[in-house]
Amino acid sequence: MAKVRQRTPLTVVPCKPEASKMKAMVYGLQGSGKTFFAMEAGKYLGGKVLVISSEPKDLQHYAKSYKFSKIEIDRGSDCSLARYAEALELACEGDWDLVVIDSFSDSWDGPKGSLEYVHEVEEKHQFGRWDGVGRQLDGFHNAVNNFPHNILVCMRGEEKYKMSRAGGRTEITAEGIQPICSKTVPFRF
Repeated sequence: MAKVRQRTPLTVVPCKPEASKMKAMVYGLQGSGKTFFAMEAGKYLGGKVLVISSEPKDLQHYAKSYKFSKIEIDRGSDCSLARYAEALELACEGDWDLVVIDSFSDSWDGPKGSLEYVHEVEEKHQFGRWDGVGRQLDGFHNAVNNFPHNILVCMRGEEKYKMSRAGGRTEITAEGIQPICSKTVPFRF
């Protein structure tokens, strides 16, 4: 005879605030104000801002209006997820009100980014090419989830369209602005 498991009685307890850190992402077309928003958020959160940037030239004009420190990821050579994780590790050493990653899209389509990684593995005729990207993304997201500071990830966006056949005609439907990244990234913030 199977044992019937006793239910734990329900109770009402007061809810107490816990210290938690913001983990957020923002995306938009080039020039839509992602970095400006990040700088304003940093000012609101206390002003000690660190920007992990793969776009340092675009970042420079904000130095006139905002105080911040930066870690540069060389967009010309290595935008791998490992490089972004390395920058996050370095950022843990400081006492930041906000850490901004701008632009995380380069980890997808930049040099040594995920798409380049998949292409290299594909050329070697190795199976599981997306498994490696998945493991790298899992590692990065674990680093973000365990990060001791507020974090805001900026990504470039692009207009997405869907083509479909209806009544012998091809229809093109706009699906809106989508971030340039793996499909799983937006669901992890």
